[in-house]
Amino acid sequence: MIQGAVNRPVLTAVGFIILVLLGIFGWSNLPVSMYPDITLPTLMVMAEYRGASALDVEEEISKVLEEALGNVSNLQTIKSDSRENISIISLEFEYGTNLDEAANDVRDALGFAFLPDDAGDPTLIKISGSMAPVIGFTASTENPGIDIKSILEDKVLDELSRVPGVGSASYWGGGFERQINIDISQVKLEQLGVSILQVTQVLEANNLNFPIGQLEQGGIEYNLRLPAKFENLEEIEKVVVGNNDGKLVELRDISTVSWGVGEKDGYFRRNGQDAAMFGIFKKTGANTVEVAKSVKKRVEVLGKRYPGLNFEVIFDLSEIVEDSISNLVNTITIAIILVLLVSFLLLGNIRASIIIAVAIPVSLIISFIYLYLSDSSLNIISLSAIAIAVGMVVDNAVVVLENVFRHRESGETRKEAAIFGAQEVSQAILASTITTIVIFLPLMLTRGLVAVMFKELAITMPLMLTVSFVTAITLAPMLSSRFLKMKKEEDFSDRFFGRLESGYSGMLDWALSHKGKLLGIFILIFIIGMFLFTFVPMDFFPNPGSDQLQANIELPIGTRVEKTDEMAKRIEKLIWKEVPETKSITVQAGGTGDIFGGSKGSHWITLYSTIGETEKSKFQIADELNKKVGEIPGIKRVKFSVMGGMFGGDDEGVFGGAPIEVEIIGADLEAADSLAEVFREKLVAVEGISSVEISRKKGGRELWLDPRGSEMYSYGFSAYSVGSQLRTAFYGTEIGKFSEEGVEYPIVVRLDDASRNSFATIDNLQLVSLYGMPVHISNFLEPVEKRASLSVERKNKERMVKLKISVSAPLGVVMKEVKKVVDSFVIPKGLTINYAGQVEQQGETFNSLIFAILLGIILVYLVMAAQFESFFDPFIIMFSIPFAFVGVSLAYWVSFQSMSLMGMVGIAMLVGVVVNNAIVMIDYFNILRKRGIGLIEAVKTGAKRRLRPILMTTGTTVFGLMPLALSTGSGSTLWKSLGISVVGGMIVSSFITLLLIPTLYTIFESKLKRRLSK
Repeated sequence: MIQGAVNRPVLTAVGFIILVLLGIFGWSNLPVSMYPDITLPTLMVMAEYRGASALDVEEEISKVLEEALGNVSNLQTIKSDSRENISIISLEFEYGTNLDEAANDVRDALGFAFLPDDAGDPTLIKISGSMAPVIGFTASTENPGIDIKSILEDKVLDELSRVPGVGSASYWGGGFERQINIDISQVKLEQLGVSILQVTQVLEANNLNFPIGQLEQGGIEYNLRLPAKFENLEEIEKVVVGNNDGKLVELRDISTVSWGVGEKDGYFRRNGQDAAMFGIFKKTGANTVEVAKSVKKRVEVLGKRYPGLNFEVIFDLSEIVEDSISNLVNTITIAIILVLLVSFLLLGNIRASIIIAVAIPVSLIISFIYLYLSDSSLNIISLSAIAIAVGMVVDNAVVVLENVFRHRESGETRKEAAIFGAQEVSQAILASTITTIVIFLPLMLTRGLVAVMFKELAITMPLMLTVSFVTAITLAPMLSSRFLKMKKEEDFSDRFFGRLESGYSGMLDWALSHKGKLLGIFILIFIIGMFLFTFVPMDFFPNPGSDQLQANIELPIGTRVEKTDEMAKRIEKLIWKEVPETKSITVQAGGTGDIFGGSKGSHWITLYSTIGETEKSKFQIADELNKKVGEIPGIKRVKFSVMGGMFGGDDEGVFGGAPIEVEIIGADLEAADSLAEVFREKLVAVEGISSVEISRKKGGRELWLDPRGSEMYSYGFSAYSVGSQLRTAFYGTEIGKFSEEGVEYPIVVRLDDASRNSFATIDNLQLVSLYGMPVHISNFLEPVEKRASLSVERKNKERMVKLKISVSAPLGVVMKEVKKVVDSFVIPKGLTINYAGQVEQQGETFNSLIFAILLGIILVYLVMAAQFESFFDPFIIMFSIPFAFVGVSLAYWVSFQSMSLMGMVGIAMLVGVVVNNAIVMIDYFNILRKRGIGLIEAVKTGAKRRLRPILMTTGTTVFGLMPLALSTGSGSTLWKSLGISVVGGMIVSSFITLLLIPTLYTIFESKLKRRLSK
């Protein structure tokens, strides 16, 4: 191959030009996202049950769904979260499960879930990265007559959902729903002898367009129809709903009929102005940045179409993506410049540096072809792979060019030097390339989050390294045979390496003369390095940060929504005062709903704030606001956090949940709640914990109307008939629609405010039994005051309460302290403790990576054994790996950084990278010995001659990754750890290898092999 590439330069050039053109095409058509499109093995089922408490939802919805779904194939864990109005079932499957097949099984199982008639149909959702909204908007108006909610739901969201790349557009809250309210007086009902059931039945029967049939006359067929739908409020008021002593009772005699709005349980504002909120979700695989740009353009058009509405962006994740990707691209650019600069300084030849410069894009371009063909995207992971590869793809070309130089210096022609120089080191660079490639195989074989997150890296890195090898043995020799010229006189590079080789020779002589001392020193270094690992804090997936803050603020349970709104306004003023760089504040006061449609309650405040350029970091601002807002009397809990983390960073993420979750599992609600409260009191004092939230909270006061024995049934009532009539009275029932200008509005029947908010109604309200007689509910129902739970969680069909812990320190450090606190208590009988959240995901992921590292070490050894046709030489080379770990621990200890998931991936990569220098060195030792040179002379000569290529490959790799390790811009926390691991491991391992490997080679060849041969 080498000779063919040199002898046919045009063919070689054309082949690589085609590769580059294909890569440019792939790059130009790649979508841009923050992370790879991730579909975790999780399905979610949601079912609404409006007006129901959490306990009712648990009993009537969650348990029924759990029973129906519990036997679905490959189901690992089933969780339920029963909230007011909604049940959320989470189904976690084993990794590798085909989710399409699992979804079909779930749909089949749902067919056997028999829910109450007034419950909504269950909705099935796949959990993926596209579940997070790309961009959120508010719509506000100064005109109180504009129905924001109707315009959004009926027109705006429908149009935005048709924007290319948009998966869905969702209304989240705010505004109001226009409707006709029929407010009935309970006093007049009793005075005129009319029941609320009678009213609803009459109204439903009178608001109809009734098809009657056909009539034929004179050969013409007429369709008969009774148009009896209400056309104005007066018609509704005049409907006869009863008879009192021979006098007809009209609806207006017992009620008021008027235009109004639905029950307002919360407030939504943008910079002090009433608003509604909606969000945009992208399709899987769509370009995050392009989708956001297209949506913003369409919103501008809609703003002109509806001049009374003012649309503003609350948060825009595409800006975080753009900033992070731009920062990483700049980091890669700096890395390429540094690699070229280092190559020039070490080679001292501008033409050789140009050849290396050509090798970089040619090797990297293959990644874009793969990403395009696999429908992937440009994201933090795929670009991190490219950033890592920048310094590695030139290593093979550097080794080839350095050897070509040596052949040219010995008097060979350019063509001969190019062919023979490349051939001489081809086996060595093939071995080093394969050992580096093979380390990525375990990443593809592992299961879990590692396989999902790092699939692109595990495939693109081997592809780039393979192309770099092909480039080194084809393109580099071809260009060398055509353009490489020898230096006419000694330059700085030659003088520098001359002195370096002289000093290295002296050190090597001492090492070979004092083998025992040298090994003792290195053993001590290894022990110290491993000891330093105990001081390295462990983290999971750092929050890349953004200029947007999110806050969840809790007031005492039972706080009226009007009081909650007053507190929200006070907090808004505080933020404007304390953070003058604030650009905007969007606030939700009360339970207007969240992303899943459930209600947090009237005592919750959710706030989004965009902050401009400040001297402080956004994380510092969030911490300061936590303290300031927390000092306000009446605040029960406050949590400001920086938006941007997929796995949550310091708060809850899309997939990982809270950083640490302590699960207390058991049927006894009171015992579990009591233990959770005890844990919370101890944990809030732990350093590194910023907040502790108990997932199950006592709700507001409830009035349970308990049936007295069999009295309810003796009056001819069923539970359903009583419940449905009471629901109409206090919650309201929609009896039909009213059309106006083509828009349909609900007609809702309920008691008026005075009746609904009076205890006297409980005593005096009359219901109609199955026998048709009115009965006061006080005759058979007993009011009992209780406190309900806002939510009831279950795991594998057992009740559970969680402590959700947010952290301000590395996850691993805080987790140790949490376990100490929990272990100090005696757990009551019937309760068990589990740990979950991001820390559980971290443990599983890190265990997978440790398995990948161990498997990688074995594979690297076996591959080298096959290439060297020896088990001894690879065994010597493997001693490079432990000192890479020493370099990693030292790098983190010196930099005061925590090791994240990306750092662990860096360690896995080091296993295949750090052996390359030893491979090149030992391969050359063997070549020299085959030429008849003695052991000691071969070791000294070979080590000296391989010093320059080793330092050059180490230098290019280290300087190529240095920008990653030192980067500080947007998103840098995601890849910083990876750079620190590889740079630290490469530096320490490479320099120790220069002395350790020759020493061990000498010991093995002179003593062990001789003994075995005897």
